Amino acid sequence: MKKTFFIILLIMVFLILASCSGRADAVSENSFFPAQEPFTNEIMLSDVWKEDEIPSLGSDNWPEANHGADILITVKNNMIVTMDNEYEYISEYEIKTDQGRIIGIDGGEWGGQVKFAPNFGLGYTVIEENCRGFYSTDNRLFVLTGLGHMAVDEGNVYELTFHDGKWSAEKTLDLQSSPQAYLLVEETLYLITNKALFVIENGEIVKQIAGDDNWASLSPNSIVVANSTLYMGTNGGMFAVDLSTHTIERYVLNNSLHN
Repeated sequence: MKKTFFIILLIMVFLILASCSGRADAVSENSFFPAQEPFTNEIMLSDVWKEDEIPSLGSDNWPEANHGADILITVKNNMIVTMDNEYEYISEYEIKTDQGRIIGIDGGEWGGQVKFAPNFGLGYTVIEENCRGFYSTDNRLFVLTGLGHMAVDEGNVYELTFHDGKWSAEKTLDLQSSPQAYLLVEETLYLITNKALFVIENGEIVKQIAGDDNWASLSPNSIVVANSTLYMGTNGGMFAVDLSTHTIERYVLNNSLHN
């Protein structure tokens, strides 16, 4: 009897300690944080790219751009090149904390959520919105949410915090468009939505560049930041956005050089 009581007491003490040790930086290797170190060398475009006009939304050449193959970009030997792997849509994200798992689900038009599954006990919903990814800066944990479907295009940023044994969310930014791709460079987040490019530091927007339908509906999927320029891969080519002048250029693959 005494042995059973002692075991139960140890379990209770463990649960209490676990519920009090929440830290936003206690994330796991399973987290999906697309990140990049700042480049020290000048980054060039490889020969596989050629500049092309930006098709206007609804123009005759828009359907061709809108239905192109997904182009994922990366840097290799100081050159921006295409990735060999194909684009894979992510519908579930996971963060491991001291208390359990924070799970983000993107169900598209069918709805999604951010929920918490504790190590012990019953889980609960934290946000009833589609999860588009997590990121962490300055020991703060954020979640991107949004939906872009037909006439609906909305997105938000929430900060997740752990208090009194429970995770909660506070909306910090209204993006007014669904997040499509993002990249963390040190403590700066570069975020692409259907309508704009955001540069976010300390949870605040420090720069916003309107897309003006340049990449709307072209499904941005990957980002490289180099030489004060943000490059984004889409299914309609690659866009280069000058972060200083806000000018936008579009590049397509030179089929005669691209294998």
